[in-house]
Amino acid sequence: MVKAYLGIGANLGEPDVAIARAAAALDRVPGIRVMRLAPGYLSAPHGPPDQPPYVNSAVEIETGLPPRALLEATSGVERGIGRSACAARWGPREIDIDILLYGDSAVHEPGLGVPHPRMSERRFVLGPLADLDPGLRHPVDGRSIADLLAACADAPLLDGPWTLPRGVRGRLVDHGGDLGLLAEGDDPADLAVQAAHLFVGAIVPRDVLRERERREWAAVVSGPRDVGDAVADLLNEIVLWLDADGLLPARVAAVEAAGELRVAAFGETIRGRDLPVERCPKMVTRHGLRVSRIRRAADGRARGGWRIRLVIDM
Repeated sequence: MVKAYLGIGANLGEPDVAIARAAAALDRVPGIRVMRLAPGYLSAPHGPPDQPPYVNSAVEIETGLPPRALLEATSGVERGIGRSACAARWGPREIDIDILLYGDSAVHEPGLGVPHPRMSERRFVLGPLADLDPGLRHPVDGRSIADLLAACADAPLLDGPWTLPRGVRGRLVDHGGDLGLLAEGDDPADLAVQAAHLFVGAIVPRDVLRERERREWAAVVSGPRDVGDAVADLLNEIVLWLDADGLLPARVAAVEAAGELRVAAFGETIRGRDLPVERCPKMVTRHGLRVSRIRRAADGRARGGWRIRLVIDM
């Protein structure tokens, strides 16, 4: 696996939402694992002036894809979010994903240059990268991202940094010998992912699992109650995988759109392996499921979300 960095930007529709969607979609691509999403920044466009400012971020990924295949994967994510194939150079975009760095490699091919040939000239690229790893070094130039940012003559950014709209708080607690899972947040997909990761980590440390097999799962989430049911159903599905095949996911990725929660799980069979199995689950108890709406004031605006409590028989 190679560590790589991608720049993500958008200035049409809801750019910060599009960037979060792009990160989630990248995480569902076989061979790509999104590790971290940088904060967002607002920047003036470098192309035609008669367009909105851009929101920019960056993601750190681990990938087994070679650079050309990674470029094809990012183009597929762009199309899935709605980018037009005939978008003008440096013109307005629903989403734009660029390969900035690919390990220590330097690639010069038609339509593909890595490191990105203009990254050192763009403050909106260097700012998010510096948030991810200021000591990261340009493989050709040799300078750190922090040094490149300090020397960059590009115009100052208009706003930022700010956290992009993904974030879930979750924890496990003892529930009379069983396991209680508490999670809250605004994003149903993120709730499902974090709940699944907490759950699996209570059985086997996730860092010992490998992503050898992919499984798909989906649920309807048309209302608030459906969100809690979907999380419970997903955890029950993981129990079934473990019972039937001995499979546990090392990673779960999810996307919520059009009233459906779509999940991809990447894991391996643990039977026959000398793994430190902590506790074996039996089922997720429906009578222990509690779902409530939460409201928070953020920047003077009310935001809705979910607080989920459920019990897992162990």
